[in-house]
Amino acid sequence: MSKEVMEAAKAMKFQIEDITLVKMIGALNCEVVVKDHKGHRGYHVSLERSSKFEYEYRIADVKGQKLISKYQWSDR
Repeated sequence: MSKEVMEAAKAMKFQIEDITLVKMIGALNCEVVVKDHKGHRGYHVSLERSSKFEYEYRIADVKGQKLISKYQWSDR
């Protein structure tokens, strides 16, 4: 991998303190609100299902969303 890709991946990691809200959207998608040291953040999470995975699911994609309030947000 290129150095730029590695730096971008490192920048995306952060520690969360709490998962405040999980809203399921269909079988393999959900919206998640997490709390960290900067406040609350919203994410749209896509899952992938297979019996090969340890817990039958794994995270396929994570996209940040603009958080309007703790319980309501819109797509970025």
